[in-house]
Amino acid sequence: MRAQDLEYDIYLVYKKIGHHSGYSGYSQFVKFINPSTKLIEADRGGIFLHGLVFLMRRFIGMKWYAPRSLKQEIKVLIQCLSGGNAIYHFIHGDDDFRYAGFGRSINKKIKLISTYHQPPEVFDKTVQSKKHLKTLDAIIAVGTNQLNFFKNLVGEKKVYFVPHGIDINFFEPVIHPNRRNNNKTCLFVGQWLRDFQCLRNVIRLITNKDKNVQFEVVTTENCRKELNNMKKVKIQSNISDINLLSCYHNADIMVLPLLDCTANNVILEAMACGLPIVTTDIGGIRDYVDEKCAFLVHRGDAETMAEKIMMLLDNENLRSKMGKAGREKAVKEFAWENVINRLLNTYKRIIET
Repeated sequence: MRAQDLEYDIYLVYKKIGHHSGYSGYSQFVKFINPSTKLIEADRGGIFLHGLVFLMRRFIGMKWYAPRSLKQEIKVLIQCLSGGNAIYHFIHGDDDFRYAGFGRSINKKIKLISTYHQPPEVFDKTVQSKKHLKTLDAIIAVGTNQLNFFKNLVGEKKVYFVPHGIDINFFEPVIHPNRRNNNKTCLFVGQWLRDFQCLRNVIRLITNKDKNVQFEVVTTENCRKELNNMKKVKIQSNISDINLLSCYHNADIMVLPLLDCTANNVILEAMACGLPIVTTDIGGIRDYVDEKCAFLVHRGDAETMAEKIMMLLDNENLRSKMGKAGREKAVKEFAWENVINRLLNTYKRIIET
């Protein structure tokens, strides 16, 4: 399906998340959707907007709402004055959607859609008032663990599941025939909702069993302290996209203990790069991986996680088999071109309701 077949102008209320790779994150789909799609972006705003949003955060409980978010919503409201059929899709609704529903009083023909990324427990704590959700025509969830939560708030017919996507042309497997030596590398990437306590326990268990195993960790500067002074751990922060890709290519396994999740960029990146995965069976993780490409363990179970890691490190054929299965699943189900097609079909269903 093509965007122009909808007979609606599509506006994406867009921002790039700073710590995401230039080739990952939900904002990537703007590269793959129809070129006629329009972006509504905004800078940080002036002193007045900063002061106004400060008061909102303090007295209305809008923890993540930013001056940029308010400026974008003002742009949407102004855009509604032009009339005509239009879809406004807030791609990070957790942060950015609050007041654009007033646009309905300006233009009855608009459709308001918002994608939500945070697990229900996180969203419930950070967005105290939920009234604005009822002004939406549709909510798009990226994890099935979000569905019942949002259906209870806005009704079953307004909530859709469309998965996150991955750039399979950037994140792809590479064979290094001369790379292998006695060292085996486990890769960990990220900071949000990561279980660092479990990771520390896993590292101790693994490195006590096999001195040739090393852990490559890519995380933020603030999270480096979680793993400081641990042996066999190399920590990197603020690396380039090419260096991040090299980390995937030089690793044997992706190890990702989690506290919760919906979609997860790192899981998709690892799958696309053909890495077998050991992660936590929690949240929406099973929307993206299965037993063919990942070992799933209970939250906080470092012993079982370490056991599965050692099983993979000791069996190159199993690593290869699971890595190939992950790559095939990423290409078939989560390549952005396929996700965009599902998204456009969802737009069509929303327009027809």
